[in-house]
Formats: sequence, structure tokens, C-alpha cells
Amino acid sequence: MIKIALIGGGNFGIRHLKNLLRIENEKKCEFIGVVENSKPQIEKIKKQFDCRVENSLEKILDEADAFDIVTPPSTHYFLTKKCLLAGKHVLVEKPMTTEFESSIELFNLAVENKKKLAVGHVFRYDPITFKAIDLIQTDIGSISFIEGKFVNPREPRTDVGALLNFSHWIDLCNYLLKLKPTQLNCISFKKIGNKFEDDVLLTMDYKNNVQTRLHMSWLGRKKSRYLKLDGSLLTVVLDYKNRIIETIKGEGTYFESDSTKVELTPTTEPLYKEIVDFLGCINSNKQPLSDSYSGILVSYIAKKALQSINSQKIIQCDIDYNDFGGLIIN
Repeated sequence: MIKIALIGGGNFGIRHLKNLLRIENEKKCEFIGVVENSKPQIEKIKKQFDCRVENSLEKILDEADAFDIVTPPSTHYFLTKKCLLAGKHVLVEKPMTTEFESSIELFNLAVENKKKLAVGHVFRYDPITFKAIDLIQTDIGSISFIEGKFVNPREPRTDVGALLNFSHWIDLCNYLLKLKPTQLNCISFKKIGNKFEDDVLLTMDYKNNVQTRLHMSWLGRKKSRYLKLDGSLLTVVLDYKNRIIETIKGEGTYFESDSTKVELTPTTEPLYKEIVDFLGCINSNKQPLSDSYSGILVSYIAKKALQSINSQKIIQCDIDYNDFGGLIIN
């Protein structure tokens, strides 16, 4: 049975902790404990959960086979590298790292050490995404345009901007289209005094004449999480916030729409499925649905998007994706 530990006991880390304890109860893993260095969070965890809590990774590193890293993005590279060098499998929250080059290093390190490295692109595991894939394969026709919005009003992070923080939609476009962008253009807004972008509009061109336009931001007051896929036969709106899939067909003034509610259950909860998939792939030696190359591709696109913001130009994308099969040489 895989022995796994959690690094990071913040708000989202506690969500991971609840799922890890549940998975242990289902006898799908052995949970070792939590690494957290914030005294208030340590006390919070000890009050809510009956589990081991350590304030240093070194105190638990040798005991686990795998680590689930849920810490600020700026720490992902260092912690993931340390775990991989110690011979551990790693599930790290998105973004995999804050720099494209460090993502390549971690990917290669995992390959060389024959360890699983998965990235927390949790929306891949959402039942809405599964249903979208079914519609893409059967009903939607040829996709020409994807419009998306991921707005989550909150205080900005101090280590990454909205582009990397809300990069789920970048990953979903790559995943649903099974392609990588050929070129992109990105504009941003940054409040005076802020180090990173608060609001971005990213447009990407893919093969087969597919275009996407993604709005990612933590400004405003209303949360929004949706993707709209325009196909030759059908338009599909994936509303992840309200858990609704809407299909629209017809032309001109005549159209028909149909909405389906997609409720979550204990067995379809995306974070639960993500962790179970990661553990299962360690046992089966398969690749996780959200593998480390998906993390590299997001890091690459983010790098190119920032180049576009700074240069105010369209940027070409040339990283190999479809034919990739081994180490990446930067």
C-alpha cells in the first residue's frame, strides 16, 4: 500500500487532507501525516483532525513513498525537486512551477528516476469535463472557437499573477482539443503597486482553424467559471460554477437549448478522483490523467503569454507536443 504524506496545510491543503484521510479509510493508501510550518495552521489541523503534523519535511521524508504538495507556487520547484531526488512520487498543485525551465528540469528528473509526477489540473477530473469530451466525440462537430472565463475575486497572490493562478482553463483547452497552440496574444491589467498581472485576456490559435479567448482574473465581485465551445453542429456551454451543461443548436433566429445539471457525488468529486488516479498510477505504472507534461505545456504557454504582454506582439509557439515521448532538452 502506498504511503503518502501531505506538504501544506492551508485552506486548500485541508481539502486535500480530508480526501487523503477518506482514501486511507477506503484502504487505498496509508496516510503518514502533514508537513506545515505555520503555527496557527498546525493548531487548526490538530483541532480538526486526528493525524500526525510535522513542521519540517526532513522529519517525514524517509517514511513516505509519495507526497502531495499543496503550497504556494513559488515553493513548488524546490519541494518537488527535493522529493524526486529522495526517490518519491509527487502530486504537485498547479502551476507545476513558476518558470518553464524549472518545469522541464522536474519532468526530466521524474523520468530519470522512474517516478510519477502529476500536476493538480483538477478540472480534468470533473464530470462536466467528461461529458464535454463525449459531446466533442459525438455531437458538436468541428470546433472553431472556445471562449472561457475564470474569475475568482480575491486578494492577489504575491508570487504569481492571474495568468498562472487561474491556468486551469489553459490546460482544459489543450486537453479538450488534444492540441497545443501555434501562436498566442495576451494583454493584461495590473493595479498600481502590484508586481504581477491582476487580469489577463489570452487568445490562442490552434491547428484546424481553432481559436480560443480566455479571461482570467481575480478582480471584480462575482465568481465565474465557464467554457463555451462553438462547433459546426452544436454550441456547448460548460458552467463549472453552477454545475450546468447547456447545449444550443439551430441557426439565425431559430435555436433550441437544453440544460443539464451535473451534480457531484462522493465518488465523482474531482479532487478525490485526482488523488486516487495518482495513487493508482503509482501501482499500475501508468501515466496520470493530469501528467507532468501538461504542467510543462502550461508553463510554456505562460512564458510565451508574458512575452506577448511585454512586447505587445503575437508570439509563435513551437514546443513539440503531439510527438513527444521522452526527455525534453531545453
